[in-house]
Amino acid sequence: MPGRTYLSASETEILRWYARGLTTRQVSELTGLSANTIKTYTRRAMDELDAATHGQAIAKFIEHDHQ
Repeated sequence: MPGRTYLSASETEILRWYARGLTTRQVSELTGLSANTIKTYTRRAMDELDAATHGQAIAKFIEHDHQ
């Protein structure tokens, strides 16, 4: 991933919850957002991080110190 990635505050928050091991449903309950909204933020973050999978997005997020 060349250069800096730019995740929105919402995308960052969702990835932080996932990095802590929460499920989409748990993140939805904690944030008050629908599961579909959580999935949308996740897909956008995956695109920005050039990640093919959910797990890869979390790994890249952690690796690039977005926490």
